[in-house]
Amino acid sequence: MTNCKNCGHAVSEKFCSQCGQAVSLARIDGHYISHEIQHLLHFEKGFFYTAKEMLLRPGQSIREYLTFSRSRLSKPIVFLFFASIIYALIEHYFQLEFSYINFSDAGSPAGADPNSKKSSVIAISNWVQAHYGYANIGVGLFTSLWLRLFFRKKGFNIFEITCAVFFALGSALLLVALIALVFNLAKFPLMYKVMGISFACYITWAIGQFFDMNKGLGSQVLSYGKSFSAFIFGMVSFSAILIASGFAYDALAR
Repeated sequence: MTNCKNCGHAVSEKFCSQCGQAVSLARIDGHYISHEIQHLLHFEKGFFYTAKEMLLRPGQSIREYLTFSRSRLSKPIVFLFFASIIYALIEHYFQLEFSYINFSDAGSPAGADPNSKKSSVIAISNWVQAHYGYANIGVGLFTSLWLRLFFRKKGFNIFEITCAVFFALGSALLLVALIALVFNLAKFPLMYKVMGISFACYITWAIGQFFDMNKGLGSQVLSYGKSFSAFIFGMVSFSAILIASGFAYDALAR
């Protein structure tokens, strides 16, 4: 008989009956790390399974995660994080320049004078361009707010909608990463146009399907229209906030 180190409850088994804490924790070693990686990437209940389900039936998969079972799919923020890492690796290897906002130094007031300090707007734009995968979190949050406004009668709260958006964004990143990989290896032109169109179309389809499954054609078209508009407004809102922040910082720093 011993006491749980987490809650102090008397424990006679391997796990505390009060809080579920293990009496003794295994040391973190190579076997532990290997087990955790296998658990994360397990095809049936991990990253790869989530990617497959989100590419084949995103709306139904997200609804099942929110209302039925959360054991089969990866957590949305974890899924988006690892999708962003995969995209960032391909982006770095192929030197991609796919971004929400992009300004050149020559087009900025600061860029006209080589001795002047670089505009904060340019610095922010360069960061977004260099970290496109992570900038999606910001776009996702703004998109969620617009979706909550457009689909307020559907009954989903802002947190559930944000989960759905993060799942969709993670899958969209994997899709454009695959497109970039194929187009670069095959030397196809128009890569960025195909990436941009595919990204927007997938987001529209996944979110629209989530909000309006098994409905009539007219209702589905309306849902897809709202989803596309929310994504565009979210992207514009995110970019506008960054640009305004850059101008405000420069004004205060003078």
